[in-house]
Amino acid sequence: TGNSPAGGGVGGHGGGLYNQNTLILENSTVSGNTAGAGVNGDGNGGGIYNNNGGVLTATNVTIAYNRSLSGTGGSIYNDNSHVYLENTIVAYGVIVSGTVANNCAGNPSANITSLGHNLESANTCDLSGAGVLTNTDPLLDTELRDNGGDTPTLALLSGSPAIDAGDDSLCPATDQRGVARPQATQCDMGAFEVRPPTASDVSVTGLVGDDITVGLQGTGPDSSSPLTYWVVSLPHEGTLYQYNTGSRGAQISTIPALVTDSGHRVIFAPPAGGYGDPYTTFRYKVIDGMFDSNIATVTIVVGKAAVYLPITLREG
Repeated sequence: TGNSPAGGGVGGHGGGLYNQNTLILENSTVSGNTAGAGVNGDGNGGGIYNNNGGVLTATNVTIAYNRSLSGTGGSIYNDNSHVYLENTIVAYGVIVSGTVANNCAGNPSANITSLGHNLESANTCDLSGAGVLTNTDPLLDTELRDNGGDTPTLALLSGSPAIDAGDDSLCPATDQRGVARPQATQCDMGAFEVRPPTASDVSVTGLVGDDITVGLQGTGPDSSSPLTYWVVSLPHEGTLYQYNTGSRGAQISTIPALVTDSGHRVIFAPPAGGYGDPYTTFRYKVIDGMFDSNIATVTIVVGKAAVYLPITLREG
């Protein structure tokens, strides 16, 4: 990533990779590269230049945000060679100083073979076949980030058409970060597999007659949208309320119910005299705008209040 050949060599071709042999890419990201002008006045293949009968196979690869300053093929240039793509994203390639959208080009043509389930943001790679999406925005993050794993990646944002659009028979067992595939119904296209949010089991303790504040806990490691919290089952005993600046808000009486507190809290009110360990439970989940989490359980323990009795001590 982030390479920019300025000249010499093979005319500035191949900003990210230059291949003239057999190259297998899997779970890899090619991003932020530039093919410069070079000594011959051209510079093709901002991301990848495939030449001299080279054979390139890309499986679950993300090729994005690459450019060619003076040639063509902002993402890929295939020069009388062979390129095979599967479960791969080719997006946002540009030429002419970043002003003209162009992902693929070649001599005599791009001549790229789709093995299925690829996505291109334009329609310059001649992709066709099962599961192929062209002229489709993959909704990638705008820059490489540390999303876990050993190398930076481009995350798929909420609503990306690449999510659950890969072919499981072609997908590697993990993504570029080591996250298991698939996380949902199918593996994702590209090098990044989106993990759904998770909700955690919670246990809280209170006393008879006291309102009990319950803090719900969720995580969205790959979520680009805020998490929302939903009560999906009510306690068998007692009453549940929305949290409103430390006091009871509206009663939660129908489900699913959106938790309105920004701190993800609700209030449980046990009935008079009710206690037990555990006393009751209810369940909740979190949603990140695209995926639902697991269903988590809140366990409520209600103890008896201490009773203090007067004691009279007598001498002797």
